[in-house]
Order: sequence, then structure tokens, then C-alpha cells
Amino acid sequence: MLIRPFGGGVVVETEETRIAVDVPRPVPRAVHFVTHAHADHIGAARQVPARGTIVTAHVAAIRRANVEGVRELEPVDVNGVRVELIPAGHIPGSAQVVVHDGRGVAVTGDFKLEADVVEREAEVPDVDVLVLDTTFFHPDYVFPPREELYRKLARFIDETRADGMHAVIFAYAVGKGQEITAFLNTLGVVPIVSVEMHRVNALFGLSDVPIGAPGWREVLEEPAVLVLPPRFARAVREIEISVGRIRHVRASGWNPWLPLSSHADFTQTLEFVERVGPDIVITYGQNAETGALELRRRGYEAVPLKRPVIV
Repeated sequence: MLIRPFGGGVVVETEETRIAVDVPRPVPRAVHFVTHAHADHIGAARQVPARGTIVTAHVAAIRRANVEGVRELEPVDVNGVRVELIPAGHIPGSAQVVVHDGRGVAVTGDFKLEADVVEREAEVPDVDVLVLDTTFFHPDYVFPPREELYRKLARFIDETRADGMHAVIFAYAVGKGQEITAFLNTLGVVPIVSVEMHRVNALFGLSDVPIGAPGWREVLEEPAVLVLPPRFARAVREIEISVGRIRHVRASGWNPWLPLSSHADFTQTLEFVERVGPDIVITYGQNAETGALELRRRGYEAVPLKRPVIV
């Protein structure tokens, strides 16, 4: 098999077929898969049909991408090659793409080894070759346990509202928005959210109030909680003019105060590799080169996906 980079995605080529995963544009003569419905992973699916989990297909439709739903853990035949989608733990519907053709190859996509209020942890694939996302695979990124971060977020909300201000949490409309909405619902809080976030939340039966819905401004008569996409962070002053005084935070692995990440951190990534026990690890994404170096230092055969790799 040949594994090569394509934009931010991965192409796995066998003698029988070509499988493109999370590529930004169509790959000639390939069957396309997406690991999840974040915008930077569904580029090709906005132009040609792709495959993903059933949940990803529903979310992708909201984002105007064409994804055919495939059941998790149920192998499909792709031109004589067996392909299956197994849980990745990243966001609802996220999956690893596992290709079986003599050797087993798993393309992790974004993943994490920690359950949250809406998503279980990643499944560990039984494969020879691990194509590993390394977004936070650096010693600088070791996140606190999720329960600790949930408690910190709850305190932030309580203290902000006690001070007579609205609490604003910036989070992705797809994925993090559902996790935070679900967590708030466990606290008895129904947040105000963006319209797109509301559409995705509705797929999972979560309670919210979309901006512009009848009565949404009445919710703001008392200190409220808003969950908004990160692009709104560029307009904090405008938000205050519209809704009143706010205190805001971004829920992200890039925020050291509240690193509520949907990705595996350094420690989780090491544990994942150890549990897989692959013959070779091919790293890709941010920290690919330093990640491969770290794994070689620990005795693994590892290479960054900068050029085609034969396995």
C-alpha cells in the first residue's frame, strides 16, 4: 500500500482502489471518506459524494456536504477492499477510517481517549499501520481531566451570573457546541446559541434558544449563558451593545485557562500508540515532525507524512 498526503488529508492507495480521507478537494479516481463534519474535513464532500458515519452524514447535510451514512463497526466493500469506521471520540459521529488489504491501516482523523458528556472515547484499532493525527502531540499540551474542566466552567458561569453579567462561551458550532450545551443542560441551564449550533443540537435532542427565535431577548432580562462560534469573539464589543455586559471565555485546547479540547493531548496520544502497538506510525497534521521524533525516541518506527510512504 501507498499512503500519501493530500492537502490536510490522507490518501491510501491499494492495488484495487484509492481511498481519500478528509481531503480538501476531490482526488481523481478515489472513493472519499470523511472522519467527521468539521469544515476543514469536508471540503471534498462539498463537491463529490463521500462516506462517513450516519451521525456525520446528518451533520454534514446541515453544512451542505454530501455524505452517505455508514454504520460504525460494519465493514463495507470498496472495490474489493474492506473498510470500516470505528469511534474516534472527537465529536459526535467522528470515526477513524480502517482499511484492510493484507495489512491493516487506521487513519485516526482527530481523536481523543477520553469520554465526554456526548461522546465516548476512541476505540483502539487492531492494525499494523497507524496514520496518527498529532494536533496536540507535544509535551506542552497535557490537559487536566475533563471533570475538572467541567467544574471550572460551571464556576465561571455561576460567578459571572452572580455579578449580574451574561456568560459567553465561544465554542465550535459543530462538536464543542454540543458538548457544552449538553453539559449546561445537566446544570439545568438552557443557553442561547447560534442558529447553526441550534440545528446541530436539535439532532441530539439538546435544549437551547437560538438567536432570533421568538422570545430569545426575554431570556436576556436575567443573566444568561450564550454559546457562540469562535468568529463572534472578534465582535465582543458589539455583543455587549446588543445583549448587555458579558464575561467571556473560549473553550479550546489552545486556551490554557480552559483547555477543553476534543483532541488527544500528549499523554493520551502516547497511550493510544502504546495500546495499538503498530509496526509503523505515520504522523500527520500539526506537530507531525516532532511527534515522529518523539515516537522514534521511544522505540517506534515513525515517519511524518510529508511525502508518499510505502507500507
